[in-house]
Amino acid sequence: MSEVNFDLLDLELEELADLEKFEAAPAGSYLATLNWERKEINNFPAVIAHLTLNDVIELADSTVTPPEPGKKVDLAFILQRKDKETGEVIANKMGQGQLKDALMALAPEVGGSTPSQIMENSQGSSVAVVLKVRKNKDDPDITYNQMKTLALA
Repeated sequence: MSEVNFDLLDLELEELADLEKFEAAPAGSYLATLNWERKEINNFPAVIAHLTLNDVIELADSTVTPPEPGKKVDLAFILQRKDKETGEVIANKMGQGQLKDALMALAPEVGGSTPSQIMENSQGSSVAVVLKVRKNKDDPDITYNQMKTLALA
């Protein structure tokens, strides 16, 4: 049996790792690598589009600092939600609609008629993506990326 090591607590405070901050990429157009993941978020099915930004095509605001190549951006498409009045599980039209738009843009090039097929066929693809930034409704200091358009590059 291994012994738990608390030696980190004897380091100088500055030597402890810094908290990694989540920051949205600036609004703009990028070349990226796309990977898909199925995930449960708050007990609902969701699809995550993992984007690795490889190059900046154009930023919406040329005065902002562009992200370094390799920056990761995750876009969540939550497919169901609870109805506020009845508590019944219903379609999340926003999440499903945004995922549908993304997959419809890829389908003619990669093939497939179901979301699963299109996701599998586009896994690891190079894409051109336009991202916008939206603020968290409860905390405007927190921002998220949202996909405006997507196409194979």
